[in-house]
Amino acid sequence: MIARNSSFKYRGGNLDLKKVGAELGARYLVEGSVRRAGDRIRVTAQLIDTPSGDHVWAETYDPNVTDLFALQDEISATIAASLVGDLNRAEAERARQRGTDNLEAWSLYELGLQSVDRLGSKDLAEARGLFERAVALDPQFATALGGLALALLWEVGTGSADAPDQKVDAALAITRKAVAIDPRDAGAQVAQAWAYLLRGDLQNGLDSSHRAVELNPSMPDAWNWLGWIQIIAGDPQAGIASSERARRLSPQGPTVAQVEDNSAMAYFEMGRYSEALEAGRKLVALRPAYVWGYGYVAMSEPRSVGSTKRAPAVSEARRVEPRVSQETRDVAPNRTGSRKRRRDVPHAPDSEAVGASGQEPRVQLIG
Repeated sequence: MIARNSSFKYRGGNLDLKKVGAELGARYLVEGSVRRAGDRIRVTAQLIDTPSGDHVWAETYDPNVTDLFALQDEISATIAASLVGDLNRAEAERARQRGTDNLEAWSLYELGLQSVDRLGSKDLAEARGLFERAVALDPQFATALGGLALALLWEVGTGSADAPDQKVDAALAITRKAVAIDPRDAGAQVAQAWAYLLRGDLQNGLDSSHRAVELNPSMPDAWNWLGWIQIIAGDPQAGIASSERARRLSPQGPTVAQVEDNSAMAYFEMGRYSEALEAGRKLVALRPAYVWGYGYVAMSEPRSVGSTKRAPAVSEARRVEPRVSQETRDVAPNRTGSRKRRRDVPHAPDSEAVGASGQEPRVQLIG
C-alpha cells in the first residue's frame, strides 16, 4: 500500500493509470470520487489493474452524513474488506491465466505455500509433496515449479535436508525449467536467485533478484530475497532498505518474519549486536519452528552484553532442529571470520557460502 502523500499529486485530470502505477510501483490503484447533496454523500471507488487497465472491482456508497469521522472509518473498513477478497481473486485469476488451467493444481500450489510459510521440517516436506503433485497435474505450471524449488531450498536452509548438495542442484534445475516456461514469473526468479547463491554464483543470484523486483515491484518476497542477497554480497544497508520495502508492501504475515531474518543478519554483519538480538527475538516469536531465529539470538546475545558464555538459545536451536546438534558444537561468540563450510550461510547451513566475489557472510555456526 503506497502512502497517500505519494499519490496526492495525481489528483484530478485525465491520468494514464499505467504510467501512474509504474511511477508508484503499484500493481493496483484505487480511483474514486466524493459528491455531496444535502445530508447525503456518494462515494464511488474502483480497483484497477494498472498493467492491463482492467477494472477489478467497483462499488458505490451512499451513507448518511452525521458523523464525518465515523463515516471515514466506515468507508475505509468497507473498502479494505472488499479489496482483500477481490485482490486475492484477481491475483488467483492472474496466476491461473499465466500458469495453469487446472484448478486442482492451483489448489495444491496454494496449500503448498501455506506449508512453506510455517518452515518446520515436516511442513517443508509436506509443501514439497504438494508442489510435486501440482506439477504432476500440470508440468507447465511455472509458478508451482518455483514453489517446489523454494521448498527444496528451505529444507537446505533450515538444516533439515538430507543430501543438501543434491537438493540445491535439483532446485536450480527446476528454476531453470520454470523460467524457460515463463520468463516473467517473478516467483521463479526469486527461487532461481537463491539457488544460484547456494551454488556460489553471487552475480547471477543478484541478477535474478533484480529481475524479480522489476517483473513485480509489488511482490514483498522479491524485495525480501533481494535484501538477503545484498547482505550476503556485502551491502547490509542496501539489504535492510530492500527488506523494509517488503515490510511496507506487506506489514502482516510471513513477510515480516523474513524482514526480521534479514535484519538480524544485516545488523550482525555491521556489528550492531543489540539490534541484531532484537530482530532475532522478534523472528523467534514470529517463527518458533525456524532454527536460525535461535541462531541469531545465540550469536548476538553474548556480543551485545560482552559475554564469552554460550547463549541459552543454542539449546533451543538444537531442540527445534536436532540435526544442528549433530553438525555444530557451539555458537562461537568470539569469531566472525568465515570458513568455507556449507553450513556457514544463515539461511542455508548446509550450502555453499562463497560468492562469485569470494566474499562470505560472517554469521555462522561453528562446528
